[in-house]
Amino acid sequence: MIEATGTVVSAETGEPIVGLGVAIQRIPSSFGATVDVAMAETDAEGQFSIHYETSRPRRGHPNVHYAVVVNSPYDSRYTTFRQEAFPPPDVDLDLGVMELEEAKTP
Repeated sequence: MIEATGTVVSAETGEPIVGLGVAIQRIPSSFGATVDVAMAETDAEGQFSIHYETSRPRRGHPNVHYAVVVNSPYDSRYTTFRQEAFPPPDVDLDLGVMELEEAKTP
């Protein structure tokens, strides 16, 4: 299982970012598409909690790894935060407070 928690705030104001998407993505070890396997949103305080039950790798089958992505699906108003997760049987990530900058518009 992969579990991740954290709080997302604006780097400029320190205010919580509400309703921002968070995803756990499965990333194949060879060519293939990255797939969102779990999704959540930040709450009124900018906090999130997300989890995904990983399957055990089959013998002789290439392992996959995972990433927790804050700002997925992408909201063009903010930057993105990404934390790779290489699961042993269980991974518990406390990502703390993440400050996302407002994206610069050309």
